Amino acid sequence: MAGLQLGGLVSGMDTSTVISQLLAADTQRVTNKKTEIQSYQKQQKLWKEIKSKMMTLSYTSRDLSRTSTFMTKKASSTSEKVSATATAGTANATYNITNVTAAKSGSVTGSKMNISSGTKGQITGNTDAERTTAGATYTGNTSTTSGNRRFKDYTGLDMTYGSFTINGANISITEDDTLNLVATKINAANAGVTAKVTDNGEFVLESNKAGDIMDIDQGSTNFFTKYKIDGGAYQEPVAGDMYRTFKDLKDSGSSSPLANVEAGFLTLNGYTFEVKESDSMSTVLKKINTSNAGVNAYFDETTKQLTMTAKDPGKSIELSNDTSNFLKTTGVLTDASGTQKYSGTGSSFTINGINMTSDTNEVTIDGTTIKLNADTTSGEVVTVNVTNDSSAAVDKIKDFVDQYNEIVGILEDNMKSEVVDNTDQSNSGSGNYTVSKGLLNGDPTARSLLQNLRRNTTERVNGIGNGVDQLSLIGITISDNTSAKVTLDESKLKSALNESPEDVFKLFSNSGKETTKTISGSSESAVDSDSLTFTSGTVKVNGKSIVLASTDSLTSIVDKINASGAGVTASYSGGKFKIASNTAGGNVTLDAGTSTFFYKTSLLQETSPYDGVAKRVDSMLSTVTKYKGTIDQRLDYYDKRIDDATDWITTQEKRINSKQEMYTKQFAAMEKAMSNSQSQSSWLSSYS
Repeated sequence: MAGLQLGGLVSGMDTSTVISQLLAADTQRVTNKKTEIQSYQKQQKLWKEIKSKMMTLSYTSRDLSRTSTFMTKKASSTSEKVSATATAGTANATYNITNVTAAKSGSVTGSKMNISSGTKGQITGNTDAERTTAGATYTGNTSTTSGNRRFKDYTGLDMTYGSFTINGANISITEDDTLNLVATKINAANAGVTAKVTDNGEFVLESNKAGDIMDIDQGSTNFFTKYKIDGGAYQEPVAGDMYRTFKDLKDSGSSSPLANVEAGFLTLNGYTFEVKESDSMSTVLKKINTSNAGVNAYFDETTKQLTMTAKDPGKSIELSNDTSNFLKTTGVLTDASGTQKYSGTGSSFTINGINMTSDTNEVTIDGTTIKLNADTTSGEVVTVNVTNDSSAAVDKIKDFVDQYNEIVGILEDNMKSEVVDNTDQSNSGSGNYTVSKGLLNGDPTARSLLQNLRRNTTERVNGIGNGVDQLSLIGITISDNTSAKVTLDESKLKSALNESPEDVFKLFSNSGKETTKTISGSSESAVDSDSLTFTSGTVKVNGKSIVLASTDSLTSIVDKINASGAGVTASYSGGKFKIASNTAGGNVTLDAGTSTFFYKTSLLQETSPYDGVAKRVDSMLSTVTKYKGTIDQRLDYYDKRIDDATDWITTQEKRINSKQEMYTKQFAAMEKAMSNSQSQSSWLSSYS
């Protein structure tokens, strides 16, 4: 027999199926464990999502603890002549402003200079008549003006359509275009040129600036050839004197006054600039305008005059050190002393009946900055009102509510279980029901987080006055008894913010500790003596001072309190620290003093109920989401369960493979034995 194959060829048994059945229980356990891993992975993914959303809510809570979120102010003005801004925390106010004379910048305009403005490059194509002579006949509506005739309506024009470039800008043309349309395309391409069509059909291109050349590439079209622009009348561009270097002007024998400028220096408002032969008037002005000298310098090519103006109203311009002759040549420095000052003037105005002056156009009063933009007329009154601006707080509180509800929704949806009716409605009889459980159903961490988040958000905040000590009082309330989600009444919130933004701010941001507390009879708390740490300092019990050292043991502290004469008995037994009055029904007053002992033993509250809502939520979420915090510990738990399950699967699969190999060998041996038996029977039968 060649290559005995397992398959029950002799026995007639489906040995492969039999082996699978023998291994079915083991295989099912592996399948169940893989499903378990998938469940862990889904829960892990969900916790990562919850952590991310909790971190976002934590950041929003911090914003709600900032003064700038709640104390924002807005300033409005009845006229553009006066504007105002108000910083957070500024008191609401009304300012009536009259008799405004705005500050003026120091300024000087030089003498008129006889300098050339240069010429623009220009090229002009052929006329309608010239195109007709060349064989291009217009066959369209002859009443259409030259610039509006479409290229496709000509015969003999032989235009090739496509695109061309001017100074690197790409322009495309089609047979439906006209000269006017092509001119519009060129002018919209920011190519540094202007195109136009004359009354007799000439297409004209002109550089926008004197001295600039036009770099034209016909590209895939012959437009320029057909309209004779490439061979038309051409005017060479010539740069204006203000763009030519001082050396070029001097070497060319130019009569321009700028030829008198030498290599040297000039000083503006204490800033010294070097003027080189390779500079031009344009580059010198650029140096001035981009410096910190506080001066704007501008040459008017129409009036041929240089003007310098201080950038800030009320500021002056002081010129000196003109070894380059630039300031003298342009006529802005005329004093023989070589130094000249053009002074700015300050502002004057009346606010609420009080006359005031300023070196600038701005004045700040109680956190409100008033800017004078223009002079007022006689008797004109400009009113500036500073009021609360609740928009930032409203937006941030809405974010808080939305983010809180999103987290609550995720937790509640994944913690619940519900009965699902799987009954086929077409059949009668008893129903088929299953229980569908969320990924976090029965999860103690999820339940604790939901409870803490709801409590920290909705509990009352003590010590802030005016009755605004709970979110429900500003329009944020629990939706119903079936969910921890909240709803927001935006109009009620805005009303609270407008009436008392300080109290709403405290509701979210209040930060305080329970420094003293009076209790009746006794007070005790669970304390782990091994992990207890606190700072050195003095505490008080019923007014008696007790000095504690951070190295004191609980036994030592008990002795100190009992020896203080405070009329109390302290004890530590069974993990409980207790202070009781020696008088039946007597009170015990605890004062935190300068030590953290009472806080660390929880006899006094370090946070709630004195911290505001945002402080409490941020503190809780920071602990939950920090590195190796509550959620990280949960994620680590899933990692370990997944690793353990994976290791278990690996071990089980090895066992299954070993069992399968064993069963395969046993069945192979059985098949072989049966085959040998049949062979012997056949041999014996042949002799019978």
